[in-house]
Amino acid sequence: MIKRIWRLVRHWRSAKSAFSTLSHLYGENAGYMEALGGLDEAETKALIGWLPDEGVLVEFGTLFGLTAKRIANAKPRLKIVALDNFSWNPFGLPSKAHEEFARRILSDEISRGQVEIRAMGSEEFRSGCDFVPEAVFLDADHTYGAVKAEIEWAKRLGVGCICGHDYGNPNPSFGVTRAVDEAFAHVDRCGMCWHA
Repeated sequence: MIKRIWRLVRHWRSAKSAFSTLSHLYGENAGYMEALGGLDEAETKALIGWLPDEGVLVEFGTLFGLTAKRIANAKPRLKIVALDNFSWNPFGLPSKAHEEFARRILSDEISRGQVEIRAMGSEEFRSGCDFVPEAVFLDADHTYGAVKAEIEWAKRLGVGCICGHDYGNPNPSFGVTRAVDEAFAHVDRCGMCWHA
């Protein structure tokens, strides 16, 4: 009897986890693209239009690599440094599993040398960066201080294309809009994507 109860508890935990994931993916308040970290079609098209055709793009916050994959396919001469510390994902995957999943999604782009994943945080990357990228896409830590620091770093280096995501996001812990508005007199916008 105890073994049966334990099996039920184990199956219930698995079912509960799966249900939670499906609810997050398809729930009323969170579409599947939000859960997977992707941009919608209009945002993706705008972002691709803003980015240079060649050079290096540093993507701060790659999550699962879906945005990097779309950019890589649209801009084959643009090298992408996909940066993430793999500390958060909507499914609660352990860090190593999260990183491995992103590497699998981007395996073709990695194998042809167009995408390089760097498993590190923004501050660590910025302090050791020894090149000036042509573009940055900011979509990692969305707090005011983090976004402000990334924008200041990019401006100090003279990055030609500074863009990001979650401008106008009503999440009270996000400070993207404030940081962007303080740094730039004008930004182009499409959905929650922004470009300066």
